[in-house]
Amino acid sequence: QVLTNCVVDYDVSRFTTFDTEFVFLNLRANSVSQTTNIRILDEDSQEYVEVDVDLNDIECIIPNTEKIIDVNDEVQIEMRYPTYKDLISVDQDIMGTLTKCIDKVYISGGDVLDIKDFTDQEVDEFVNSIPSDAFNKMQEFFNGMPAVTLDVDYKVGKKKKTKTLRGIADFFS
Repeated sequence: QVLTNCVVDYDVSRFTTFDTEFVFLNLRANSVSQTTNIRILDEDSQEYVEVDVDLNDIECIIPNTEKIIDVNDEVQIEMRYPTYKDLISVDQDIMGTLTKCIDKVYISGGDVLDIKDFTDQEVDEFVNSIPSDAFNKMQEFFNGMPAVTLDVDYKVGKKKKTKTLRGIADFFS
């Protein structure tokens, strides 16, 4: 709701998850403070360390990830990144998320099918027919999904360390 109220002339339900996180953190930086104090758990010592973070330093690097996945010699699928609306509608179901994020199906011979033109049952049957190697590539697409990130330097005792914050939850811990 915050984004809907603050973003003009754009349907925020179309934001990807990382777009939403980036815009939300920038809104927070501009409306409350550009710095926030967070607690980082040091993996080695199991101690929490407090660190001030400048939210204006946050990046969202979008890797050059292959969105077109070969299903077989005749079929390819085009993936898209999930929106928050997608994630809410599938209630953290990985298979549901993968299914929601198939955008187009390319058939040899030049046919391009928009997945929205098919019933849920037809899409489920198609997804269930995808071979495991193509399914693994779909999962790799999500594993490489962009996220808001920031490398934060901190000290434990006299030792300097760096931790990469990734995803909005890390910025509010």
